[in-house]
Amino acid sequence: VLKDEESDCYLIESCWGTFTGPPYLTSKNLPFQGKKYLPAILTEDKVNEFFPGAGMTKAICLPLSDNDDLFGMAVLFNVSLTAHDLSLVEILTGKLVEKLRKNIVNHKTHRQQRDVRVLEMIRTLALTESQDDLMRLIMEMAAELVEASNGSLMLIDKCGKMLHSTAELGINPVLARSLSTRI
Repeated sequence: VLKDEESDCYLIESCWGTFTGPPYLTSKNLPFQGKKYLPAILTEDKVNEFFPGAGMTKAICLPLSDNDDLFGMAVLFNVSLTAHDLSLVEILTGKLVEKLRKNIVNHKTHRQQRDVRVLEMIRTLALTESQDDLMRLIMEMAAELVEASNGSLMLIDKCGKMLHSTAELGINPVLARSLSTRI
């Protein structure tokens, strides 16, 4: 169960088997009290409340947290763990939290770099004088943003009935310009 970056929900991902219940939990529906992220053992009633349709009788919910940040939880259904086993699982979830934290930092850094690059692109496009250069730059920049190695930019003709290639990347320009699509 992992935190969705853009909402107050925790998305349910299944590693083994199928899960037919709801695809998410809200933060209010997690089995942790306040900011105390300690392992929680769920009885059958609580399992059915949190994971309806799972058909399980008990669960151990292990928080994936770092200080006051909750990234989600690992849920082990229908298992009995010794204190030693629980310690080993907590070590594993701790390693997972480290990786999640690094992923989040990398994602934020990448997003900031992308935002700066988009502003640079807008400046470049605003200063472009030739329509052909503008179309070529739009194609190259769009491909860069989606990490594509080839593609074409097609515009509607004056009659509004055909799409024609006006810029291409990684495609034979003669071939691309000879193709058109009726809309």
